[in-house]
Amino acid sequence: MKIKKFFYIKNGFLIIKSNSIKILKKNIEKEILDILKKILNLKGLKFHVSKNNYVGLMKYALKNDKKYSIFSSLYDLLPASTLINSLGSNKFFIKISKELGIKKPLIGSLPQVRIDRPKDKIRKTLLHQDYWYSFLSDNALTFWFSIGMINKKLGPLTIYPSTHLKGIYNFKDKNAGTLSAETKEKNLKKKKIILKDNEILVFHQKLLHASSDNIYNIPRVSVQIRYNDLYKLNKPQNSFRSVLSEFVKNEQKKFLIK
Repeated sequence: MKIKKFFYIKNGFLIIKSNSIKILKKNIEKEILDILKKILNLKGLKFHVSKNNYVGLMKYALKNDKKYSIFSSLYDLLPASTLINSLGSNKFFIKISKELGIKKPLIGSLPQVRIDRPKDKIRKTLLHQDYWYSFLSDNALTFWFSIGMINKKLGPLTIYPSTHLKGIYNFKDKNAGTLSAETKEKNLKKKKIILKDNEILVFHQKLLHASSDNIYNIPRVSVQIRYNDLYKLNKPQNSFRSVLSEFVKNEQKKFLIK
């Protein structure tokens, strides 16, 4: 598989095809399905066997989600998945990272599964740079791919080619899913990313990007894997920390001797 490194350097992104990616996506889809089934069972929700597939179960969960409790639980459990955790050390992603200039990959954040529900304005992914969540190596990159079906109505990722060459943008906090880039530039060239089953997107962390609105009838699910470069670090720091959940902290209080 030949990597178009010059295209990546110029445009700040690359779409890569591989049959192994198709298999990986299916495995992640099954993992999400298994965790979602357990959540529904714990919440006393019984689904018909006809819903026992990815799309059917996603629709059922969305319909029965009260105050975001189902998908909040899914967010809580997914980081504990051994499959999701293993993505950061996946040989395929590390190999591509090195071919694109990351000499010694460091995990920039735990692999993330993002769930964008239809018409969700509160957690909307605004125009931003991933670099804002690291600030550690100028060649940092992100792998992104969708799970399950993706189409124009599901809110595909929109990228702005070559904006990574313009440095770090200033931003505002609009209390959304991401910070929001502030720019007076008009008519920026943009490209909507609708990946096939065997495709992934990799982009420079200074590339501007955003999610389109999900106006479909199921959540859009995507995976992000971020890498810094040990040899390009500007400070001996890490960009994330693993902390105890609020559940554990609350349980500890029950046994704490004062």
